[in-house]
Parts: sequence; C-alpha cells; structure tokens
Amino acid sequence: MPRAYGPTPLTRRTASRIVEHSASSDMPVGARLVERPLAEQRKVSRSPVRQALHLLGTMDWWPPPNGAAAPSLSPVRP
Repeated sequence: MPRAYGPTPLTRRTASRIVEHSASSDMPVGARLVERPLAEQRKVSRSPVRQALHLLGTMDWWPPPNGAAAPSLSPVRP
C-alpha cells in the first residue's frame, strides 16, 4: 500500500521539539538553526530535522531551511 503524503509522525514530533526548545531556551530571535546540532540534540538524523524546518517554514513560523533562523514564536503574516 502506498504511503500517504504529508509529514511523518517523526517530522511532526521533531518540529514540535524544535519549537519547544527555542521557546524554553535563551535562543535569540534570528539565531541560525543548524541541522547537525539540532539532529544531535534530538537524537535523530538530519533528514527529519530538515523536513521539520521545512514544515515549520510552510506554517509561517520562520523562513524555510536554507535561511532558517530562530522563530519569534508568533506566526508571521504578510
């Protein structure tokens, strides 16, 4: 049976943990988010982190992975 499209549970969980970490840490708004340390901290490979950053980017939390920076934790509206 083909897999359904959309974020996997691991991607959603990783995205949630990235947002929780940025909210509970002293990470300044605009700080760079680097895949490798994020993956090591969450004990996952870089792929779920990359997918989570992309997912959060589509949710207007912050720019997509190629320009990822710490979110302000309020959705960005144009």
